[in-house]
Amino acid sequence: MYKFVFINFRHKNIKIEVMKTIKALLTIVVIATMAAACNKPGKGAIADSDGANGSDISNYEIYEEFKTASANYLCEGDTTFGKDVKVYTTASISVQWPRRFGDADVKALQDTIIAHTFATPKATIDSCIVDFISKPVGYGESALRRVDQTPVASDNVRVLSTNISVKSVGFCEKYVVFKVEHDQYTGGAHPNYFASYVNYDLKNKRVLTYANIFRPGSDDALLPILQDALLQNYYAESMDEVAQKSGIFVSDLFVSHEVYLTGEEIVFFYNPYDIGPWAIGTVEIPVPVSALADCLSDYGKALYDFE
Repeated sequence: MYKFVFINFRHKNIKIEVMKTIKALLTIVVIATMAAACNKPGKGAIADSDGANGSDISNYEIYEEFKTASANYLCEGDTTFGKDVKVYTTASISVQWPRRFGDADVKALQDTIIAHTFATPKATIDSCIVDFISKPVGYGESALRRVDQTPVASDNVRVLSTNISVKSVGFCEKYVVFKVEHDQYTGGAHPNYFASYVNYDLKNKRVLTYANIFRPGSDDALLPILQDALLQNYYAESMDEVAQKSGIFVSDLFVSHEVYLTGEEIVFFYNPYDIGPWAIGTVEIPVPVSALADCLSDYGKALYDFE
């Protein structure tokens, strides 16, 4: 079994500044060496370090660009909230852009991230970012005028927003996982939020999805497995008790095809409103791969070294 490393980047002495203009994209290049990426060094791993216990350390080189951009606008002529209410809108984005994971070819990964992230994908990540911040909430409904900053929201001021975050959240030598988050505020009671995951097979240059990890028609067999996982996670004796403790609409539980991989688990992910009210947020149901073995496809079994 490969050891999966969760990534939590906290870079000291690195200040990521917001762009001042649409054309000036900020890129920060960080080369991170992650220790203990997998149990055994493979083709992409650097030779073990010398010295005491050096054989326990395996170095794996990651090269990512951190891209951020934002823009603020006044929506001139917008009377959605009343003729005396000024409407502003903002767009911001941050992307951990993969350049290298060991010796793996990441071109297909880059293309997949673009396709998952943007409604109208462009040829390059930079052109996607520029297009995104130039078309915020309110685009096409009123004349947009670029402003340096937005005022504080009040009875006479509405501030709309749309934000995207793309980040790597874990990897091993076999695959890497990226999380894509969208949130948007259009003036309602609360923002709208949803997320998705990109699991990428570094060796085979293939996107890992529910459809190719599991055998066709596995939903019926997986549902009771998810129910058992919820019972264990909430230390409950019944699904009614799960509902009381979690707020999950257990009668609405279904097998989510939005999944992400870890070293020993596959996590079934649910966005707000999928199986519960907005207040409980997202729901994640981690299930040990060993409990899923009978439902895995041949490709899924090979990924986790099941025979």
